[in-house]
Amino acid sequence: MWTFLLLIPWIFSLRIDESKTLSKIAFGSCHHHKRPPNPKIFYSITNWSPDLYIWLGDSVYADIPYFYIATYPRNLSSWKQLYDNLKENPGYKELRNTTMVTGVWDDHDYGINDGDKNFILKKEAKTLYLEFLEEENSKRLGHEGIYDSYTFGKKGKSIKIILIDIRSFRDNKWDSEGDSLGEDQWKWLEKELNNPGDITILANGLQINAQERWIKTERWHRKSYQKLLYLLNKTPGVILLSGDVHMGEILKNTCENFPIYEITSSGMTHTAFTTFGPLVWIPAYGIMSFTYNTGPRILKFNFGTIEVDWNTGDIEMAIRDSEGKYLFLEKTSIGELYSKPKKSYLCEKSEAYRSSAHILAMLLVYLFPIAEICIAILIFLRKYSRSY
Repeated sequence: MWTFLLLIPWIFSLRIDESKTLSKIAFGSCHHHKRPPNPKIFYSITNWSPDLYIWLGDSVYADIPYFYIATYPRNLSSWKQLYDNLKENPGYKELRNTTMVTGVWDDHDYGINDGDKNFILKKEAKTLYLEFLEEENSKRLGHEGIYDSYTFGKKGKSIKIILIDIRSFRDNKWDSEGDSLGEDQWKWLEKELNNPGDITILANGLQINAQERWIKTERWHRKSYQKLLYLLNKTPGVILLSGDVHMGEILKNTCENFPIYEITSSGMTHTAFTTFGPLVWIPAYGIMSFTYNTGPRILKFNFGTIEVDWNTGDIEMAIRDSEGKYLFLEKTSIGELYSKPKKSYLCEKSEAYRSSAHILAMLLVYLFPIAEICIAILIFLRKYSRSY
C-alpha cells in the first residue's frame, strides 16, 4: 500500500495549481524527433527544480518537409504518436511528474510550417495539443485557439502567465496589413493586461522585438507589434518569452514607457549552428542588428530560466546549456520593470538606420581588415615568390 502511494507522483503529472507562489520558471522550444536526441536537457531542467515549465512552441515537429520548399501535415495517428513518444521520453517524463507544465504552440506543433488561420486541421491540432499537456478539461476548450492565462500566488508575490496563440488567428505572413492575433484574442489580451500580476510573463512562439532585422525570420505583423507595444506601454512589470529562431538571446527594449525584456530560448535538439554550420555566424553576427541585445546570441542547445527573489525583488534571467550551466545571465529587479528606462539614442532612429548602421559597423570592424590582410598576402606573394 505504501509503495503504491509513493509511486503516485510518478504515475500522474502535476496539475496547474494557481495557489502556489512561483519563484523559478523554466522554458524552452524546438524539440525535433528526427534530430539526434538530447536526453540531458530535460534532466537538467528537472534538476534546476522549477516551479513551472512553459513550452514556447515546436514541442514536436508534426509537419513533413516536401522537397525542402514546403511542408504538409502528417496523419493524426502519427501526429499523436509524436506526442506520446515525447511524453514517454525518460527525461521529459521525470520533468512533467515533478513540475507543473503548460505552454503554447508554434507552427510545427500547430501542424504546418509558418501556419496561419487557414490551416484546415487546427481543431484537430488543438485536441492533440491539449491531450499532450494533459489539459483535456482545460478552460481553453471554451474558445477557439489555445490562448490562456494563469495567476500564481497572492498579491505581493503574484506572477501572471499569459499564453498567446500566434497561429490560430494569424493572417498570412506576407500580408503587410495583416493581423497576428485576431479580434477576439486582442480583446482578451487587453483585459488580461488590465489585471496584471506583480510580474506578468507574456509567452508566445515568435520573437517580438525583431522587426528591424533584415534576416526574414517569421515575426509579428507590424501593426500587431505596434498594437502590442501600445498595450505594454500601459502595463509595467512585463517580461516576454519567445522561441522559434533556433538560438537563444536576451533582449531589452528601452524605447517604451517601461523596460521590456524578452528572453528567447530556442533549440533543445538543434540550433542554427547545428543546421547550417559556421556560415550561420554571418547572419547571426554580421547582418542581424543588436539594437536590443543585452549579450551574445547563443547557438548551443539551450533552455531558459527566470528566478525571482521575492525578499529582495531581484530577478535573474538566464539562457542555460544542456547541462544547466549558464550560457548568459541577465539581472534585473521588479523595481526596474516598473521604472522609466534610460532610452538609447537608437530609439530615435528608424529601423532601416539601425540595421544599416550595424552592417556598416561590421564591415568596418571585421570585413575590411580581413580584406586588407588578404590583399597584403597577395602583394607579398606577387613580389617575393612565383606562386602568384
